[in-house]
Amino acid sequence: VHTRFLYEPNLYPNTKTAASFFNEQFGTSRDNHDFCAFGFEPNPAHRKRHENLMAHFKAGGLRYHYIGVAVSDSVGNMTFYHNQDEAKEEW
Repeated sequence: VHTRFLYEPNLYPNTKTAASFFNEQFGTSRDNHDFCAFGFEPNPAHRKRHENLMAHFKAGGLRYHYIGVAVSDSVGNMTFYHNQDEAKEEW
């Protein structure tokens, strides 16, 4: 979602913290074609969504790359439990 805050801020008007951060780092009149964004999401339940986002952004000339791993400052493993409740989207 944070990549969408960066590339499509108009769709997320209530994300004031993210908008402030991105505006500070990249400017308010930025050209989103000038940089590449990486999305890290280890949960396999979200893979298709990120693949769809890659296609969506590519069609608009934006560079987004999904990487299906977790990012941390330590080495380890993460276990995902499926609750079989798609309404909760495996968050």
